[in-house]
This record gives sequence, C-alpha cells and structure tokens, in this order.
Amino acid sequence: MAEENKVKAAAPKKEAAPKAAADKIAVVPKVKKEVAPKAKTKSNAPVMHNNRVVVRSKTPLYNAQHKKGTAPYAICKEEVKVTLVKSTIGSIEVHIRTIEALGLKKIGQSKVFKKSPALDGMLFRVRHLIKVEEVK
Repeated sequence: MAEENKVKAAAPKKEAAPKAAADKIAVVPKVKKEVAPKAKTKSNAPVMHNNRVVVRSKTPLYNAQHKKGTAPYAICKEEVKVTLVKSTIGSIEVHIRTIEALGLKKIGQSKVFKKSPALDGMLFRVRHLIKVEEVK
C-alpha cells in the first residue's frame, strides 16, 4: 500500500486554466463564404440513349436563323434532270421512300429539279438507282 500511495503522490495534479486567460480568448463566429452559382457547363461525357452511346455535337446543327417564309436552302439557278434507271424492288426502305419523295414511279421516268443541298443528299442516297444530268 505504501507503494500505491507513492505512485498517487508522484502523479502531478492537473491545474485548471486560469479564468482570466479564458476570458481573453475571443470567439469568432463562423462566416459562410458566398459562392457564385456555377454556370451550367456541358460535359463531354457520352450519354446513353436506348443502350447506345450518343456523343453531343460541339457545334449546333443549324446555325442560320431564317426569316419566316424564306427557304432554308440556297436554291441555285442550276437545274438537274433525274431519271430512274433501276427498279426499287429489293431496295431498303429508305431508298424506296427517297425515290417516292423525288416523284419517280416508273423506270425511265424523268423529272427536273432546281439544285439544292437537300436534293444533293437525296440523289447521293439513291445514286445507284438513278442517272443525273445537268440541264442548261
């Protein structure tokens, strides 16, 4: 027991901090930093749609703003004569619909169109079924 008393006596007692020192410490209230709202940014990450990856275009598809009543395509003065030379039997549905949109029904039938980017795309799609000639 004597040893236990010595150990207890040897342990220094913790002294309480003086009250005056506690009064000198100023408590600063926390100030919330004002953060400007983040602008919505487009991420370049691909998006999944119907289990397929869709990559967003970096440029808008249609840059030009057209006035009401004006044609969206620059129509040239040039004209082309389109003649159907092969049948659409056995063709895929897109080619059949394109030939129908051009107004061609029978082999050998021809039509004259003013040249435009839209027409060029249609002719390119069915180039194996038609013959194209320039009209002067």
